[in-house]
Amino acid sequence: GGEVETHGALHQKLRGDGRTSRPAADLIAGLLHWEETARIGTESFRAVQEHEWFAGFDWVALLRRELPPPYAPPRDHQLPDVSERVDPSVTLDRPFDRERWQPIFDQFGPLGHTHN
Repeated sequence: GGEVETHGALHQKLRGDGRTSRPAADLIAGLLHWEETARIGTESFRAVQEHEWFAGFDWVALLRRELPPPYAPPRDHQLPDVSERVDPSVTLDRPFDRERWQPIFDQFGPLGHTHN
């Protein structure tokens, strides 16, 4: 059988490389906790949203698809054409529909309030 790594040991291993910040190591270790009931986000997604690593992150902009991508390949980068395998409705650009999405935003609590 495999070894069960404690939260603290995993956190230390992640921090040992000197490239992983304490908040990042804490989040990763919390998401990978061996005991399911102790994992970050088990009770609610709010615990993930409110984690220190996501401080200042705009969850509403993410839900509205208003954030720029963290990485964009060079414009001359050629990808295979997979359009025949993709449902065309997936690629439609739709305006933000407050009535449809507000109940989902409301689940995020005060972080999910949309602005006019």
